[in-house]
Amino acid sequence: MAVLSLSDHGAEAFFALARRLKEADDKDLRRELYKGLNSAMKPLIVGVRQSAVDVLPRRGGLGAEIARSKMRTQRRTGAKSVGIKLIVTGTGGSMGRGRDIAALDRGKARHPLFGNRSHWYLQAVPPGWFSRPTDNSKSNVQEQLLIAMQNVADKIDRG
Repeated sequence: MAVLSLSDHGAEAFFALARRLKEADDKDLRRELYKGLNSAMKPLIVGVRQSAVDVLPRRGGLGAEIARSKMRTQRRTGAKSVGIKLIVTGTGGSMGRGRDIAALDRGKARHPLFGNRSHWYLQAVPPGWFSRPTDNSKSNVQEQLLIAMQNVADKIDRG
């Protein structure tokens, strides 16, 4: 699920920096950039986890289950797909399968009736548990990402 789209300027800068890092062939600087990007995304992950607990249903444990889900940052540096995403992978809980995170954000949860997997039901849940915290922290995260990128770019310039 995509969370953060850098502005046109930010995307171009990220692509250019990725290219410069590749040319410099400096693994330490690449690690530093990725550490900075992950650090910038941490408050966003905390906000999404808290929102899942606060907004999604407590009964049945859906909110807690989603809050325990694996969340990771994905970086893309290709010419056509430059950007940073927050990927949330549903745990599957007792059902053993992943959750449709995007559908949950739209306000739709699908579940079996009392564990009977031959009868599935669609249940309305409060929408926006994921998109609201990401929208609220978007500008702060973008600012932190640009700072991390600038720090690495400065180190490349210094040699």
